[in-house]
Amino acid sequence: IACDKNFYKEIFLTKIRYGDFVSSENSFLALRGLKTLPVRLQNHYENALKLYKYMKKSNLFLDIIYPAVKEHKDYKIWKKYHSIGNGLITFEIKKKDKPLEVFIDALRLFKLGFSWGGFESLILPISNQNVNKDNNSFWFRIHVGLEDHRDLIDDLDQALKKYLK
Repeated sequence: IACDKNFYKEIFLTKIRYGDFVSSENSFLALRGLKTLPVRLQNHYENALKLYKYMKKSNLFLDIIYPAVKEHKDYKIWKKYHSIGNGLITFEIKKKDKPLEVFIDALRLFKLGFSWGGFESLILPISNQNVNKDNNSFWFRIHVGLEDHRDLIDDLDQALKKYLK
C-alpha cells in the first residue's frame, strides 16, 4: 500500500491487527463467488419481493420494512443509491403470551443468524425498544435466501400461525 505519512500509522496498525495478505484459498473463494454474484443477488431480490407481497396481503404482520418497494416512505432515497434490492426485510408481529422462541423454533427453512448475503434464509430477532414503546410486539429481520419462495412463504406462514394461535 502506498500512502503519505498522514495515513501510514493507521494503515500499519491495521496491517498488524488483521494481517497484510489474503490466503490463496480465500482469494479463490472470493473470485468464484464474484462470478455468480449478479445472478444470486437477482434471485435474493425476486424472492424478497414475493415474500414482501405475501406479507402485505397477510394479516399476520403488523408492520413490514422493505425500502425497495415504491410504497415505502423512503423509496426515493433508496432508489437514488440502489439499482436492485436485496433479501433483507424487517417485520413486526403481535406479542402473545408465548416466548418468541415458539415462533423461531417452528421455522424449518429460516435459520437463526445474521450473515446476510449467503445462500440460506436467516432470521434474527431485533430489539424493539426504540420502535414500539408499549412493547406488545416482536421485531425480526430476515435475509431471504435462494430457496424456492413458495417454500419460504409456507415456512413463515406455518410458524406464525403456530405462534399466534
